[in-house]
Amino acid sequence: SVTFDRSIISLTPSYILPLTRRDKTRFKFGVGIDWIYYAYLNFDLSKVKGGVKDDWKYNGAFGEHLSINFELNTNNKRFSFDVGLKLYNTNYTFNSGSYSYPTGDELKKPSGSGIDFLFGVYYHFNWKKLKG
Repeated sequence: SVTFDRSIISLTPSYILPLTRRDKTRFKFGVGIDWIYYAYLNFDLSKVKGGVKDDWKYNGAFGEHLSINFELNTNNKRFSFDVGLKLYNTNYTFNSGSYSYPTGDELKKPSGSGIDFLFGVYYHFNWKKLKG
């Protein structure tokens, strides 16, 4: 088994293009930066002849991304929906391993590029009613 885990903090300033009055439907176009940290490649190849079990750590890295989202507010103002696409890019650098070390550039400096398809359903609370 092989897994790659990481944590990301993203900042995305966006341009909002309303499609209807009162901002009921809109597109959001964003360009942003990412801070990727706590990146680990965990693998267990112990069942393969000559294989090992190890956890490789990678240094934190900066990346960039582009995002396009379509947002829709419903008539009852309690729910909204979001559909989006996020393209991102970053490069990792190997830091350390417990028992082994990568020999090829594909694992020493792997690419962290990808595409995310997003779908969200949001419930909006009425804070005035909750306070009193």
